[in-house]
Amino acid sequence: MKTLIVTLGGACTVGDLLIIEYSHPRGGVSAIKAQVREPKDEIVENPVSGMKSVKTTGDTLATLVQQFLDDISRGQSWPGEEFKGAAREGKPNSFAVKCSDYVSDVIFKAYVQGAETETIEIEVL
Repeated sequence: MKTLIVTLGGACTVGDLLIIEYSHPRGGVSAIKAQVREPKDEIVENPVSGMKSVKTTGDTLATLVQQFLDDISRGQSWPGEEFKGAAREGKPNSFAVKCSDYVSDVIFKAYVQGAETETIEIEVL
């Protein structure tokens, strides 16, 4: 069984698309993706003073990790019976993927499209 450790770095730029793909020696490529979304504004109320303010939240490396994990868990891009993703405790910008023996010979590749201010590091154990 092969384990893939993915670590994201850099700064998030709206519109950037992060892609991790695998290819099989017998042919075929499949990819999981995460995209940096536009920041969102929401109105929040201070529970003590009752004053309202606008809070802007945008994607972080941790939310991109969650997008990747959600894509893996859907099992559409990467077969769910062959790939299991999990967050890494204490490392919000990283996740692990356990690969079954059936896909032990696949080759992984990662890249960023757009401003490319993010990085994707892949380690295969």
